[in-house]
Amino acid sequence: MYGGIQQIDPALLESAEEAIEEINSNTNLSDEDKKARVAAIQTQLAQIQASMTGTAEGNEVTLNGGTVAGKTYGGSVMGTGNAEGNSVTLNAGSVNDDIYGGYAANGSALDNTVTIKGGTIAPAASLYGGYSTTESSGNSLNFYVKDVTVKNLKYFQTLNFYVPAGTTAGETMLEVTDAADVSGAAIRAAVEDTTQLNPGEVINLIHTTESPILTEGTTYGMMDGKDQVTDVNLLQRTVGIKKQDANTIVLYVPGDSPITTDPGTKVIPDERESGTTLISEGSDLAVNEGFESALAAHEAGWIEGHSIKAKFIPYVVLGGHNLRYDTGSEVDSNGFNGEVGFVKRSYHEDYIDTIMPFFEYGDGNYTVYYEDARSDGDQRYIGGGILIRRDKDDGFHYEGMIRTGHFDGDLHGTVSGNHIRYDTDSNYIAAHLGLGKTYVRDTNEYDLYGKLYWARLGSDTILIKNDLGNTTYELDSVDSFRTRLGLRWTKNKNESKSYYAGIAWDYEFAGKAKAWHGDYSTPSSSLKGSSAFLELGWQTKVTEEDPWGLDLRVRGWTGKKEGFTYSATISRRF
Repeated sequence: MYGGIQQIDPALLESAEEAIEEINSNTNLSDEDKKARVAAIQTQLAQIQASMTGTAEGNEVTLNGGTVAGKTYGGSVMGTGNAEGNSVTLNAGSVNDDIYGGYAANGSALDNTVTIKGGTIAPAASLYGGYSTTESSGNSLNFYVKDVTVKNLKYFQTLNFYVPAGTTAGETMLEVTDAADVSGAAIRAAVEDTTQLNPGEVINLIHTTESPILTEGTTYGMMDGKDQVTDVNLLQRTVGIKKQDANTIVLYVPGDSPITTDPGTKVIPDERESGTTLISEGSDLAVNEGFESALAAHEAGWIEGHSIKAKFIPYVVLGGHNLRYDTGSEVDSNGFNGEVGFVKRSYHEDYIDTIMPFFEYGDGNYTVYYEDARSDGDQRYIGGGILIRRDKDDGFHYEGMIRTGHFDGDLHGTVSGNHIRYDTDSNYIAAHLGLGKTYVRDTNEYDLYGKLYWARLGSDTILIKNDLGNTTYELDSVDSFRTRLGLRWTKNKNESKSYYAGIAWDYEFAGKAKAWHGDYSTPSSSLKGSSAFLELGWQTKVTEEDPWGLDLRVRGWTGKKEGFTYSATISRRF
């Protein structure tokens, strides 16, 4: 099979073949005369061929199936001239004889390419890059498969080996049964992260069963960005190439190869960041929507005319979020937060005290994107807390809260093509302090406030199951410490209906998460930075005429945290 060929006129060849056939069938000639006359014709053909000039340039042969019984040439020049820039690509099918990127009988073979991506090659076949008796230069082999045996390997000046994913120690990519000559060539290799290779192990790139590999002037090197392998512990080592012995060129892990965690393991601390933000959303719900819901429940009880000064009144609030966080990765989080509690208010000469014990539950899911790694999972928490607040007649108010409970979650993801999964659970604790002042002007209220939030998600030891086996990692505890400065304007349409709008600025001072395996840590993840929100809400209160109350609120976030949070409170007079 030829991509392009320069040769004698086919009509002349056919005439010569007929003459040879006539000579061989002539019974009046002796065997010696037959041999002499056939040799004369063949000499004439050779002389004609040698006198011809031409080039074979830029021809391509691509095999996607079927069987080639004879030799395969990207470009062939049988006379005088160069074979240049030709190629043969085997994707599928079978080749039973030699493969030439370029063939120049009386010229130069330059910049020809043989690419083997699939299919089968007969063990008796040979691989030649650019065959020439004068000059062979710039010819390349691109090799993407393993367990291939050929007879000879010659006339390549660059050999690129792309080790297939899943290749394990001890396997061989190219076996040569006769002669392998890579003198003066550059041999390069690329490995996938999932290639299984540890210190002391090798993968054979070229191995000969008979003659030693000729390697005078040969150089070796790995391709940029394709020189790392990952082990069961998700640790990476750098791979090298060397001639191990006279018959073998191998990939190996040098003894002094630096060890680092796979960059994709950053999705592990990102899971912790998502959990921390889910818990933090619970603090926001309790301090803001929870307090408003408790007040609405208390006012509904007042209107009913019951004696509630010494009683705890139940309340319920529900909220949710759809947020994205920039932690060095992109973390998409969706979740639900709920709170069931009891409120009691005590009235004094110039202030009102509010106490709110509550139970809480949160549930969410997340997706993390980092370079070529991704993870998804579910998270939830359950716990309780108490909020205490004092509202003074001069408009000042201050509050404190503490929450604690249990968190659990899971992760399913892909790190450098390696599927990983784990479950985690730990305890959490969170606290809050707030101070503000409300100004009243006619039917308008202006609430200027500052808040401090702290939350800690405890550490954990996790068992990570992956494609290569199981390993353990230590999850560091995560502390979040953030402040908020804000202003809310409320317009009271009448005694029962109002709408409000607000702006606020958050700053996270900490929020750093990290995971460890032995002495090696994953890339860290951080929530540190600024965010701001705009909130809008509408409220209708319970009255003697209407037993139902409703408070709807939505916040739009920008900055380190982007997206929306929302809540709904329904109150009922019984």
